[in-house]
Amino acid sequence: MIRRGTLASLVVWTALVSPASAEVISTTPGVAYLDAFHGTVAWSSLDQSTGGYSLKALVGGRVQTLPVATRPVPFDVDLGPAGDGGIVAAYSRCERDFELGFGVYSRPIIGVGCRVFLYSFATGRERALPRAAGVRNEFSPAVWKDRLVVFSQRGDLRSPVMLRTRSLDARTAGHRLPAGSRGPSAGPVDVDVRDRRIVFIWQGVEGEPAAEDGRSLDMRTEVWTVTVGGKRTRLARSPADGDAPVIVSAMVLPDAVGYLRRSGGPYFVRVMSDGRRLATEVEETAIDVAFSLGRTFTFRRVANGPYEIAASEQAPPGP
Repeated sequence: MIRRGTLASLVVWTALVSPASAEVISTTPGVAYLDAFHGTVAWSSLDQSTGGYSLKALVGGRVQTLPVATRPVPFDVDLGPAGDGGIVAAYSRCERDFELGFGVYSRPIIGVGCRVFLYSFATGRERALPRAAGVRNEFSPAVWKDRLVVFSQRGDLRSPVMLRTRSLDARTAGHRLPAGSRGPSAGPVDVDVRDRRIVFIWQGVEGEPAAEDGRSLDMRTEVWTVTVGGKRTRLARSPADGDAPVIVSAMVLPDAVGYLRRSGGPYFVRVMSDGRRLATEVEETAIDVAFSLGRTFTFRRVANGPYEIAASEQAPPGP
């Protein structure tokens, strides 16, 4: 259920094409997530023989494995424009990785000694970005030209997670922005940036472990938008109205911010600049979704088969 209304009260402005009519780009045996920008798509692909994830991309209509080291967990990859007009991928790599998931549709990934790397599709090379002074972990990055948005910790895994923005090569901590609610296992699920506007999804748990009273941990997910130097606004929260839908896949579109919400079937919800809420019903098998150049890219599950990365021709306007 959407706050301040229900899905039935939202305008369903287009329906995505059926799974059967979508083009399958690639497959992978392990669940992961994707991102897209200006026709380029990136996702993590599991190698079952090693247990590691490689970073793959659709570039110019061809799938390629990017020449970067694998990770034991899926990449927290974000695509965006470089300052020179090219396309770059930002992601973290850690000395030790932990995947703190609450299920197949959630993806808080954190580690120890994490830092951000930037891969240039123009040069085919990656480089490590300098970690801000006094910061031990930097992860879940998003990039837009010279701007880096990143979650960070100054101490160990128990220290607060902070949202910061800075220039790519700055060693200063940059500007601290309001993050989500504090609490057990609280941390980011996804983040995206476009110019000065940022949207992120924040996840934690409520309640206590199952005990004599029967209570158990419940997932709490929030969607926030914030502008650099401006205020923070919460767009959605779960659980709400008695259900606990999972919210993933935040993105900033040219005229809106959006997120994928699973509640009685997956919906992609757009929150327009004037406050209107528009919803697209996404195919039931969708785990993650991204839009670019009039196409919808979906990471989806397949019964008795590998996961698929698929593309269809109908989509809201995207980067």
